[in-house]
Amino acid sequence: MVKVLFRTVVAAAGSLAIALLTFQFFHGNATIAAIFLLLGIVLVGAYGTRTEAIAASVSATVCLDYLFIPPIAKSRSPTPKVGLY
Repeated sequence: MVKVLFRTVVAAAGSLAIALLTFQFFHGNATIAAIFLLLGIVLVGAYGTRTEAIAASVSATVCLDYLFIPPIAKSRSPTPKVGLY
């Protein structure tokens, strides 16, 4: 159980590492970051378990949204529309 949890955390941390490296070296280019993150997810899915691939995918999605999609490095929820029926 501990081994599975450790491998899942490592897969998610790998997505974070890829996102931070692409943010540092490619200065916010979302297309290149998405390609590298997708490559990482494919590798985790090919050599890991389904749980690890899901953790890497969710982590990559959050990192891509937080670091590369405007507003950069901010998390906010959408404001509700008033008057919608």
